[in-house]
Amino acid sequence: QAHDDDDDDGPPPGPAVPPPADDDDGPLPGPAVPPPAGDDDAPPPGPAVPPPADNDDDDGPPPGPAVPPPADDDDDDEEEEQARAASKIQAGWRGRRARRELEDQQRAASKIQAGWRGNQTRRELEDQQRAAS
Repeated sequence: QAHDDDDDDGPPPGPAVPPPADDDDGPLPGPAVPPPAGDDDAPPPGPAVPPPADNDDDDGPPPGPAVPPPADDDDDDEEEEQARAASKIQAGWRGRRARRELEDQQRAASKIQAGWRGNQTRRELEDQQRAAS
């Protein structure tokens, strides 16, 4: 039973995932549409007000490890189930690899034994031919 040596690398990688589409394609072509007439709550047209400048006094929390939020019991159960599933997959893969290695070793041992037996048979045949001469 022959096998490809490519199987040693594990399962093939999946297809490449394209980057997410950028929904902001810029302004639409055509003339700008003015706001509806009679909207008294709308601000008057004019230059945009810049956002407030960043205050350098407050840099946020001090650097350090982020503390994850407490996990729900449902999340723990799902993580445990995924860990069990991953262990089963890994065990199956390791078992398959070990069986294949054993088959390879047995095939190699058979070749060595066959070579040895052939050599012994030729030697015995030569001895018999010498004794007969």
